[in-house]
Amino acid sequence: MPLAQNSIATSSSSSNISYESGWIVSQSTNSILLVASIWLASSFILFTCESSKTRGHARKYNPIKMVACGAVTAVSVVPRLITTQVVLALRNATSEACELAMDASIIAYGIGLISTYMFLWLRQSTLYSHPSVKLFYTTSVKFVSYACLSMMVTAGVGVSILFILPTAYEFSKRGCVLRQNEQENTLPFIILTAGLVLGQALILGLFIYPLIRHRSVQISLMITTVPSRNLSRVDTSFNSVGCVDSTYAVEREELQLTTRLNPIRQSVNHLKRKISRYRQTRSQSLNSVSIQSPNHTNNRITNIIKRSIACTSISVVTDLFAMIVVAFVLSKNTPKYVTNTIYDVSLFVNVLSVIFSFETRRKIVTSWCRPR
Repeated sequence: MPLAQNSIATSSSSSNISYESGWIVSQSTNSILLVASIWLASSFILFTCESSKTRGHARKYNPIKMVACGAVTAVSVVPRLITTQVVLALRNATSEACELAMDASIIAYGIGLISTYMFLWLRQSTLYSHPSVKLFYTTSVKFVSYACLSMMVTAGVGVSILFILPTAYEFSKRGCVLRQNEQENTLPFIILTAGLVLGQALILGLFIYPLIRHRSVQISLMITTVPSRNLSRVDTSFNSVGCVDSTYAVEREELQLTTRLNPIRQSVNHLKRKISRYRQTRSQSLNSVSIQSPNHTNNRITNIIKRSIACTSISVVTDLFAMIVVAFVLSKNTPKYVTNTIYDVSLFVNVLSVIFSFETRRKIVTSWCRPR
């Protein structure tokens, strides 16, 4: 009997030590993220104010609405980290306080997540409005774009409501935890998984699609350009030989035929000019989406698309990883400050990926360090 009591006491003390170490790790991580997020958010706001005063070429690839939306995304993470600090501070509190803190934390997380994907959606919408990519913004692409936006917003709001409405949290000696008698509701996780995966895949596809079309158009231009050049060379050599071998009689006959066919030739030349103008306009339209454009305009657009693809991929991977770890790896009685910290890390990575999608990412991060 004393041995059993000693073993129970030992397991209890080791459990307390593990929970205490988990609290220390969560507190340290959240504090670092909070300080870093406040710095990034304030730097982004300062950069937005400075960008609103600039004009010309600098605003062409970083519209003020994109910079402002990125700043909103960075700011939206700060309330979530503050609510996690509140959850961490609840060491001797009531279950009602736990419920209020967790509901506020869930709302803040939903706002931060929706802000990230609103930024990504606005990024792809801005890219498709550019003249070099506007050719690919068909009715089907537009439908997919708006369907993706509505689906992401609806899924995010609906899942937040499903998590907030029931009284699911209580206070224990380990902090705020899920109620022991609470039945595990898999519906929010199913909706969240389906909405996130499908919406994120659609947003990622909206970035990949113009890049693939860019490459296909470039390859087709290369294929059609080379034979035309070779044909012009052959015609030139043929004409030079013909000029050498021609006789005076042939030239005289050609002159007579020219005078007779002059009206027809004028009509044909008129049609040729029209066709030439059409081909020139079409060629300029296709060359404007060429990846290797001489004026480097389309190289910059392509780089923005590639960075946006990387940004979206990072956001998708981190969000899904955090959700899978919380839903399927951690135990049900894990303190909520641990799960909150995992989600906070994914939100912070999203902010970093949003900043990475800008060409001026170094200026954004170091806005407070530059002389004025």
